This record gives sequence, structure tokens and C-alpha cells, in this order.
Amino acid sequence: MTLDNQKVVIVGGTAGIGLAVAKAVVSQGASVVVASRSQDKVEQAKAVINGVVEGYTANVTNEQSIQSLFDRIGEFDHLVLTPGEPVTFTSFLQSDLSYVRRIFETKFWGQYLCIQYGAARIKRNGSITLMSGSGSPSKGTSALACINGAVEALSKTLAVELAPVRVNVVRPGMIDTDLWSKFPLQERHQIYGKVGKELLVGRIGTPEEIAQTYLYLMNSGFTTGTALTIDGGTL
Repeated sequence: MTLDNQKVVIVGGTAGIGLAVAKAVVSQGASVVVASRSQDKVEQAKAVINGVVEGYTANVTNEQSIQSLFDRIGEFDHLVLTPGEPVTFTSFLQSDLSYVRRIFETKFWGQYLCIQYGAARIKRNGSITLMSGSGSPSKGTSALACINGAVEALSKTLAVELAPVRVNVVRPGMIDTDLWSKFPLQERHQIYGKVGKELLVGRIGTPEEIAQTYLYLMNSGFTTGTALTIDGGTL
């Protein structure tokens, strides 16, 4: 499997899982375009990705920004979507609707807009890979559960509507990324340790492990309409 001479666009590609995917695709011979809200993060990502890389700033909650991004990029082979907001646990009855709407704007509507403006530029044998998330129903996760369900429902419909472009979803479990940055470092490691002990593999995951799933979905021409769960046995 190889991505030689292919072009991969990664929205959210300057940190965490997105950055790991960017590094992985250039190792397979692809060129990569990374996009992020932060120009500083774009420049930092370009400095650590060892290959052909372009970087742009784009705000996934702004339709005009997304349209402008894809106008600049032109034709490409694969679209990878990894936008997200820092993790926060809030009970349903106490949740602030403005917070719920904000994370919907980023993780659901952000991915929706990227596909709407990017799909027509994807080559016939290309792919789109969205991100949802894996986890058992638990207190404080109602907003995330709704978003992940919406992302997966959208992906199945788009697999039909956008064929032969393939559309899939990655469902990561707990991964050590900066989305946990709202928690102090010591508390974060306590959470990682507690959850890791409960998983079948005995630890939480790394961005590089999730990146391998994105590579598989880009390379596998017979996989579409699927959500792959990579969560260390959480479910």
C-alpha cells in the first residue's frame, strides 16, 4: 500500500492525531496540506513534517474560510478531518447550550462544511475520512455522544451520495493529545493511568496508532461506509 504522488488534505493537521496522520502520509510518498486556526501551529507543523507540505489557516466554524481554503488547494486525492475542541465533561441537566453549540460547530458542522466544499475537488479514486469517537455511555458525555452519532450518520449517507469517492469514519478511544489540555498535567496523567488500567491493552492510545487507521482507509479501495473503532478494547 502506498500513497506515492498523491495529495492529502488534513483539516486539523497541526497537532495530535491530525499531525500524526500528516507525518504518516508523507512517509508513504504523498504530499500533504495541513490546515488549522492558528498560523503559529501551521508553521510549527510544517517544520516537523519531513516531506512536501503546504499549510494554511482556516476556521472550520466559518463557511467563507472553508470555501477559501479549498479554492486555494485545488484538486487532491484524500480528505482527512480531525477537528475538535478540548475535552470537557458536563452533565446534561447542567450543560451550557452555548458550549454544546460551540463544539457542534467545530466537530460536526466543521466536518460538514469541509466535505461540502472539498468533495468536488477529490479525484475519482479518492477518499474522505471523518472523525467521531468511541466510548460507552457515561455521565458528562451527552454532547459528545450526540455529535459522534451525527458524524457517523452523515458519513453513511455521503458514502452513497458521493460514490465512487469513499467515505469512512475513525472512532478513536482515549488518546494522549492536546485535546485534554484543559486538565492540569498531573490530573491528566491520573486519568490516563486510571483509564489505561481498565482497557484490555493496559494503556491509552497514541496519535501514531490512530494515524495507521487513516492510512488503511486511504489505501483500501474496497472500504467505504464504515466506522472503524480503535479504542484498546473500550467497548
